[in-house]
Amino acid sequence: MKINLNKAKELTDNLDLKKKVDQAHKSIHRKSLTSTRRHVLGKSDSIKNLSTRRLVFSWTTKFLIILVLGLLSYSKLGSGGRFNGFVAGGDVVAGIQDDNERLNLNPLTLSTPAESAVGRLIYSSILKYDDAGKLQGDLAASYSVEDSGKKIRVTIKDGAKWHDGKDVTSEDIVFTITKLKDIRVNSSLRDSLSGVEAVAVDDKTVEITSPKAVGGLDDLLTKIRVAPKHIFDGVSSDQIASVNYNKIPVGSGPFEVAGDITYSDNTTLGLNSSGQFQQISLTPNKKYYGNGAQADLTFRVFSSRGDLVAAFNNGSIAMYIGTDSDTDVNSDAEEVKLKLSSGVFAFFNMKSPFLSDVKLRRALSGYTDKKALSDMNGGVKPLYSPVLEVGDTEDGVMGKEDAKKLIADAGYTFDEAKGLFTKNGQELKLNVVTGDSDEYSRAIDELARRWKEIGVGVEVFKAKASDLQSNYFVNKSYDILLYGISLNQATEPYAYWSSDATGPKGLNFSNYRSPANDADLDVARTKINQADRNVRLERFVKRWKEDVPAVALYIPSLKVVYRSGSVQPEPNQQAYVSGFTDSFDLFTQIKAQQKKLYQN
Repeated sequence: MKINLNKAKELTDNLDLKKKVDQAHKSIHRKSLTSTRRHVLGKSDSIKNLSTRRLVFSWTTKFLIILVLGLLSYSKLGSGGRFNGFVAGGDVVAGIQDDNERLNLNPLTLSTPAESAVGRLIYSSILKYDDAGKLQGDLAASYSVEDSGKKIRVTIKDGAKWHDGKDVTSEDIVFTITKLKDIRVNSSLRDSLSGVEAVAVDDKTVEITSPKAVGGLDDLLTKIRVAPKHIFDGVSSDQIASVNYNKIPVGSGPFEVAGDITYSDNTTLGLNSSGQFQQISLTPNKKYYGNGAQADLTFRVFSSRGDLVAAFNNGSIAMYIGTDSDTDVNSDAEEVKLKLSSGVFAFFNMKSPFLSDVKLRRALSGYTDKKALSDMNGGVKPLYSPVLEVGDTEDGVMGKEDAKKLIADAGYTFDEAKGLFTKNGQELKLNVVTGDSDEYSRAIDELARRWKEIGVGVEVFKAKASDLQSNYFVNKSYDILLYGISLNQATEPYAYWSSDATGPKGLNFSNYRSPANDADLDVARTKINQADRNVRLERFVKRWKEDVPAVALYIPSLKVVYRSGSVQPEPNQQAYVSGFTDSFDLFTQIKAQQKKLYQN
């Protein structure tokens, strides 16, 4: 048989390769068995030694501890670790006291503090103050002060709309300023806007000018509530004040009126008093251009402070904004204090036949004990100046005999039998007008008591806010008016102490005229720089203290009274608010819907 040598060689090579592969498999198998014995079976055997058993016991113990702690943590998270917190939503029911018990929400005629406060939530202003007291735009996307303070150019925000969906335009601002200046509209801002003009440059731009530079013009734009021109079309100026705007309350602010404004008997709330309360329901404006409100809001308006507090105590309202002198609320009420930039004064009417003499004014002012007034009103800060933080240094209390000597120097004779000074057979008796609030009542009663000690009689008339506005402010038919005013440095000194403001519509409650002070106030208004403005204001304050057109009494305080189970207001307690009206900004931040939340 003949054998092919090449094929034989190939077959032999294949057999050698197969033999090598088999040997490799056996080697791998052998190594695997060795490794298994070492790492698995060997470990199993090692459990028998003591150190390994201790290691296993240690790890088992740690695992059980972690498991128990985890179960305890979960249990705590499900009970004590969760709490009722407030989130966006819900309905805040708040109370307000207003003498008329019925608010008129016409943006062009807002007058009482309650009307202005609620109006602040429904209507926009052109500018506003932030929490740090700095001016910023409200309706204004931007603004610039030009022509050395004689002009402010405002650009309206894109997306600013009225509650009925129409765009807010520059014509609305022009319309509002024009009507506020009209004497037939009877706006409280008319005198402050004297000489101010507004012109629409285009739909979104308006220029507001004054014949002379006014440092406080920008501040004034925070007080204007812009009205919708298209709603008032066809209404004459002499009819605007009588329009029942509550039927068509259209604004552009963070809240809009939700349904009809209603009136109900106080007895429906379980109050033991006659009369009615007004109910105004507001809902967040979903078209609002700024940070929206967090909850629905219901205001119940009462005609007396007693009804307001009673409604809080029986749970008919969850909160209200009051003064430090409110002491008859339930003991479980919570309180948050606010800082105010306003002051209460006793204004001396210098047209009074008695108070035209500076000697009598100095006696009354000098013998006033401001610390006593502070104590009886919850420790409010005594006030010594007509301008906040300018010349507000403590004055000592004049002695009784020194005060009586000043009155005698004014030509009066003390009648021992009557305990009063007289002149030409007429007793020295002054009629004093004030609001009918508990705070004002305490203050005027203390002043009357003090002044009686130096032979000055006092007849007190306590009037409702509406009567103060319509009667006493216009006619100034009083010897002394006890009332609170704003102390903003930019415009208020001019508004309350300039000779230009002594007319029937003016806010110069003392009928104070001083050409020198008029000049200083006029220049102070033109100063954009605060340091330059203060130079003039310091001169004004010094002269004011010499002339004594009024006695500064104290800086009032406000507090938010609430039930923590229903609502949790968190106002910025470091920021100043100028008064009751400004304090209502906090309602845009309140949340009223409760939800189970977890601790961080």
